[in-house]
Amino acid sequence: MRKKTSRTIVLLFLIAPLLLAACGNSRHADLRVEDPSVYYLHVPEGYTGGNRWPLFIALHEVRDDSQDCISEWFEFAEEDDFFLLCPGLSSEGASFDQAENERVLADILNRLYQEYSLRNRFFLAGRGEAASFALRYAYRYPQAIEGVAAIDAGAYPGEIGTASFPVLIIVERGDDQALLDGNAFMEGLGGGGTHTRLLEIDNLGGGIPYGVKRLTIDLFEQVSR
Repeated sequence: MRKKTSRTIVLLFLIAPLLLAACGNSRHADLRVEDPSVYYLHVPEGYTGGNRWPLFIALHEVRDDSQDCISEWFEFAEEDDFFLLCPGLSSEGASFDQAENERVLADILNRLYQEYSLRNRFFLAGRGEAASFALRYAYRYPQAIEGVAAIDAGAYPGEIGTASFPVLIIVERGDDQALLDGNAFMEGLGGGGTHTRLLEIDNLGGGIPYGVKRLTIDLFEQVSR
């Protein structure tokens, strides 16, 4: 009897991580859409088609996917009652395929604007290469952008036109090169956009720290009023 009990405990120990992983993967399964491509969408509980609603687009990092993205931002969207879109992006090595992902995003947005009553402009947020993609996208299509949060961006657009949307740049405190690049980009903006600023944050670590997400959502809510 004791041996059987021991074997049962060992089996439970081995399969527990698998069960936990399965639960984690299915947590937001009901938000997953696969047409015209894979994305996760949170629709506010109080949504009605009578008003135009704000749209927050969060972009996952190269090493992650849209499921990681929805898990990272979901609690804010649920609590603050806004549309949250996490599109699945394709990468080429350590960077995103800009043209391909712009097409993917356009197809998804066309679908959403047909199905929901959304504001004409939307907000973009991302970290690392996703932040770089968001900035390049924003300055290619400024008429569609309400604001951008670029967290620990890998690179900044070299040529930017005049745009009035706000940009929040987050860099790691003590990373002199990141600070230099961020300041150079901000100077290139020429002061355009209200609420535009650069912040140094301690211990960015992996993922996006809660405090940085809160700063991003605060800006989003300011420009979405």
